[in-house]
Amino acid sequence: MGVGQGEVLFGIVSRLKPDRRHELLIRAFARVALQKPQAKLVLVGRGEHEPALRALVSGLGLEGRVVFGGYRTGEELVAAYRALDVKVWLAEGNDGTCRAVLEALACGVPVLVGNQGAMAEIVRDGVEGRVVRLAEKAVAEAIGQLTDPQVRKGMARAARERVQEYAPEVRARKLGAIYAEALRVAGR
Repeated sequence: MGVGQGEVLFGIVSRLKPDRRHELLIRAFARVALQKPQAKLVLVGRGEHEPALRALVSGLGLEGRVVFGGYRTGEELVAAYRALDVKVWLAEGNDGTCRAVLEALACGVPVLVGNQGAMAEIVRDGVEGRVVRLAEKAVAEAIGQLTDPQVRKGMARAARERVQEYAPEVRARKLGAIYAEALRVAGR
């Protein structure tokens, strides 16, 4: 990913299309890039919006600070997650499950997520990462805060613990308890 010693890598892993809010992330990153020279941003994925995103990066003078990581699968994808210091996810994917957020948490990567949908329910603000309004200033402030290695260290530990709550056996047990309570209330 081209990250040097002491640099902090923020990254988004998703299809490069307009509704994933890559522009918002790039513009927010530009707001803090001068004050936080250790911060870098990687966009992992491919898609129809890549030329426009490359033009935006160039227009903001962020070449070398924003990297296009390409499409990755399997072990390459796991390696990309592990290279990240902070996973960014501002919009839910096609199915709304936020699987990528859970994958990042499982890798012990703190996350920066938008305050809409399941993402804001999975991530507790200030614990496993940051939950922010989808506004350039709010995203920029969170990026600035997350460049602190001590903040990220505590969040990484909490991320690994949090993802255990979404393990299949835990979810099955919780669902079973819901059904048992429904049957009890129904008098069966």
